[in-house]
Amino acid sequence: MKTACRLMLALIIGASAMLSSANAENQKALEVASKIDRVTVYPDRALVTRQIKIDQLAKGIYEILVKDLPMPLQNESVRVTSADPDNLKVIGLDIRTYQLERPPEDKIRGLQDQLQQFQDILRIIDDNTKLLQMEREYLNAAKDAFLRSSSQPSASGKDGTIEPRLSVKSYDDMLQYYTGKLRANTEAGMKEELNRRDINKKMALISNELSKLGIYQNTIPQKKSVKVNIEVLKDGAYELALSYINFGVNWQASYDIRVFTEAKEMEVIAYGVVTQNSGEDWLNASLSFSTARPALQGWLPELPPCYVDLPHNVEVMGKYTELKRGQSTLSQKDINYNVLISNSSAQNSIALPPAPPGGFGGAAPRTELDKMMLNQYLPSEAASNFSSVVFHTPKRVDIMSDGAPHRTSLWTDKLPVRFEYISTPKISPYVYLRALGVNKMDTPILYGTINVFMGSDFIGSSQTSSIMPDEEFELTLTVDENIRVKRKLEEKEEKGPGFFGSSKRITYSFIIELENYKKDNSIITLVDQIPVSQNQDITVELGACSDQPAEKGKDGKLKWKFDLKSKETKKLTFAFTVSMPKNYDPAFYNETFTQEQGGQQHNYKMKKK
Repeated sequence: MKTACRLMLALIIGASAMLSSANAENQKALEVASKIDRVTVYPDRALVTRQIKIDQLAKGIYEILVKDLPMPLQNESVRVTSADPDNLKVIGLDIRTYQLERPPEDKIRGLQDQLQQFQDILRIIDDNTKLLQMEREYLNAAKDAFLRSSSQPSASGKDGTIEPRLSVKSYDDMLQYYTGKLRANTEAGMKEELNRRDINKKMALISNELSKLGIYQNTIPQKKSVKVNIEVLKDGAYELALSYINFGVNWQASYDIRVFTEAKEMEVIAYGVVTQNSGEDWLNASLSFSTARPALQGWLPELPPCYVDLPHNVEVMGKYTELKRGQSTLSQKDINYNVLISNSSAQNSIALPPAPPGGFGGAAPRTELDKMMLNQYLPSEAASNFSSVVFHTPKRVDIMSDGAPHRTSLWTDKLPVRFEYISTPKISPYVYLRALGVNKMDTPILYGTINVFMGSDFIGSSQTSSIMPDEEFELTLTVDENIRVKRKLEEKEEKGPGFFGSSKRITYSFIIELENYKKDNSIITLVDQIPVSQNQDITVELGACSDQPAEKGKDGKLKWKFDLKSKETKKLTFAFTVSMPKNYDPAFYNETFTQEQGGQQHNYKMKKK
């Protein structure tokens, strides 16, 4: 019985092996060409879709091989789909890496051939330099031998007279020979050195170009291939789509804005600026730009517990981006905040400075950091209030893998706006043109650079933040030098305390002068400020103003708005008074934020103004 079972098992194994061998023989291998059909570009990667066309396939099982795929592609992202899934089924795929003797791209081969030719020229220059050095050594040796022979005693003639060993002409001849040869040698050496510098510059350019293409001089080029197993159920021509995520790609928005002041509108021309060195050229491809970020992980971070304590006893828990730019709220002269950003979703911490003498003055928070800590349980504003958006190019484009920015037109539209001017002469001696309106388009204006044109004339560059549909915006466009502004401290007056007093008063008076050289009237917003006290012993009061400000902020910011006629000059005066202990002088501060790129430590420093 056991013998019969063993015999049956052997027959089954043998039959399975024969069937597998028959299937392997029936499976046909076929290497096919592919071309890039469409690309969706994300902020840090791209989804590339290649088109594979096969003219005629008979029924059966095939192994399709697609070669010359770029190395940066993500293996897990590779997908193959059939345009006719009822008659052609994809039953498996495999991704492999293989080495090339030489890159298949003509451009890379040409660059590498040029690099090799330049290396050969450098070896010739090195040999010529060595020969010139040997010639220089020979000339110096001949000069030394000549001088040694001239210094030996002269021989006596037959009649007893002493004959000179070398004549003056011999010295002249030797000098001319030596200097002539040395000059020619030096010129030849300089020529070789200049040639070397020129070749090194050319080689550096080629090496830089190869590095942008992801190819390095001493590395063996590699590519990836995809093997696709398919089953054809009906004879015919078929089409496959091969898609994958590729890296070394990024894009950002850019805009041309044409200003029409009389029509009170601006034309917005949107561009996608893509930079890529992914190792493959996108030729005649349909291009789309997406604001989605596939890199973000789709898991919900756990909310950590929240604690409460006195401000100077704990670390502030919160995001460093919640710190506000603006007037300083600290009284110390020089304070550093080291912000340590962790890689996890755990709390980010900002160490508080030591408590000022006398404590924090009760329960009221005295610094922005205290306020942030005491209010950090409040909901924070989202970084963006819109889902991802996709923009499609109106026509197919060519984007080379060269690391250079490629600008592609996306859409054009017009927006009704009103134009005003704004100036902050305390920090900038210019008046800026800005457009105010509402985004009535269906698409958002994304964060990016803008180039501003007045008609067909380029007048400057600026930047825009994201503007959502139906959102109001104030877009600063460019400097207008036809409106001029000047600001100066007109007077500083100090009054000491009385006989029994302990406080002094210092009054600062400023004058701001606006001049409109434009042909039309212009609405101008003027921004300035008074300091905000952070010490209970210091008070600040706004003094006399020639024109009362339209807005007064709690941060000390003041705003005036003037309708300035053509050729009109406007003078604005305002003052503020600081009252403080008589033994001290006021110290004014502004916050400046610095962020270390590529690192986890961010420093925020309070500097004296």
